[in-house]
Amino acid sequence: MAKKKGFLDSRGFKLFMKYLYGIGAAVVIGGALFKIMHWPYANEMLIAGMGTEVVVFFVSAFEPLHEELDWARVYPQLAEDSDPDWVIGVGDKEDMSAEEAMAIADAGMKDIELSPELFESLSGSLEGLKNNVDQLSNIEDATVATNEYASSVRNATGKMGELNSGYENTVSAMNSLSTSVGGAAEQAHAYHEEVQKVTKNLASLNAVYEMELNDAQQHISTINKFYESLGGAMTNMVEASKDAESYRNEVATLTQNIRDLNGIYGGMLSAMSGNRQG
Repeated sequence: MAKKKGFLDSRGFKLFMKYLYGIGAAVVIGGALFKIMHWPYANEMLIAGMGTEVVVFFVSAFEPLHEELDWARVYPQLAEDSDPDWVIGVGDKEDMSAEEAMAIADAGMKDIELSPELFESLSGSLEGLKNNVDQLSNIEDATVATNEYASSVRNATGKMGELNSGYENTVSAMNSLSTSVGGAAEQAHAYHEEVQKVTKNLASLNAVYEMELNDAQQHISTINKFYESLGGAMTNMVEASKDAESYRNEVATLTQNIRDLNGIYGGMLSAMSGNRQG
């Protein structure tokens, strides 16, 4: 009577291990790829991949050992104590004729009982051979997946070295950019102060314009032109921000122009106030 197989020897468990090796290797390699490429959720994917690897190796520890079959039970000729004369059927008579060989073969067939039990035993042995071949195929698939995973880990290690070098270059570039932008920020602050002065002068100038009804149209036209000039200057400043050095020069020039403009409007304001008092 054949020994009953346990769960670890069942076909279902072997099929489960096949899928576990394949899908687990895919998750591990995917996590490494996310980390190397710095894609979103790279840390989470790497944790999932490493966790999957832990599960795969843990479950693989329960796989049964490969069963060494006793082939001598199917092929008695393989037994160590088998009779060479019985195996060959002719002994040392190398010059035996065909008729004598057929007679010996017929005599051997008479000694063998071709019963249904014999054929059933032979069928069971062939089925066991088929199962063992399938098991060897599963072991081969697991070996290939393990080799591919090891190769991917080696490639990931090399990529991490390149990644560290890239980080160093990025830090150097950011430091240089920070120095350039710092000077531009100082110029922008001065520009902002001058714009505030322009705003105050414009408020005072508008109050004088309201009292000077006869020259209202001319003053409104002047203000519109000033705003157009100011908008164009802002557009040029934004476009020039790509080059930090050029940006600082433009802001300095614009600041000086606004100072001059403040002087002009301040003079106009003083002149208009003096004329009104006169």
